[in-house]
Amino acid sequence: MTSEDVYLQPLVEELRELWDVGVQAYDASSKEIFQLRAALMWTVNDFPAYVDLSGWSTKGRLVCPFCAVETDSRYLRNGHKFCYMGHRRWLAVDHDFREEGMLFDGSNDTRSAPEPPVASDIIQETEHLVGRCLGRKCQLAYNKRKRGEEYHSGWKKRSIFFTLPYWEDHKLQHNLDVMHIEKNVMDNILGTLLNLKDQTKDNYKARLDLADMGIRSELHLQR
Repeated sequence: MTSEDVYLQPLVEELRELWDVGVQAYDASSKEIFQLRAALMWTVNDFPAYVDLSGWSTKGRLVCPFCAVETDSRYLRNGHKFCYMGHRRWLAVDHDFREEGMLFDGSNDTRSAPEPPVASDIIQETEHLVGRCLGRKCQLAYNKRKRGEEYHSGWKKRSIFFTLPYWEDHKLQHNLDVMHIEKNVMDNILGTLLNLKDQTKDNYKARLDLADMGIRSELHLQR
């Protein structure tokens, strides 16, 4: 368990008790007392909270927990942020958009979608994070050491939920809160379409990045 999981420890302890021992409950239909047991099915959270609950970092080059090391990302030199492409991998193999490279990143995409992460692989990939020292000095030394290695991963810790005996067997462990995602996406779309000040994503930096990437020439700045 890491310092980020301290606030989750009481919850996990109660979940373990509900699974191993259970609590007495009253059945109104049979008028009998029985031992009720319960299990955590999944979590529902927004994307920033995903790192606290799953252990996968939602910032940087490997932001997508599904794509993992296959995340298709690119750093924008002018916008000073990462952009994420490669979404056509999830379309049908015969979808027209796969051959419309000029509408996207300038290339056709015939790749298949990445395989979803498996719990056993997650446990193996986070083995080196179990029991590591905490604190700012330890974290700085850890990050410096990892930058010199070839192994790259978005895992920051092993989730405390893996201490639950059934968590590894869950096919779906985390859900994203659609309400927050819809709001953020719609704010960006409407802000760009209506050209709202400080909300539009169509700015000079974005157009410089398009020229830098060599795509969408009709949107490049005219000097």
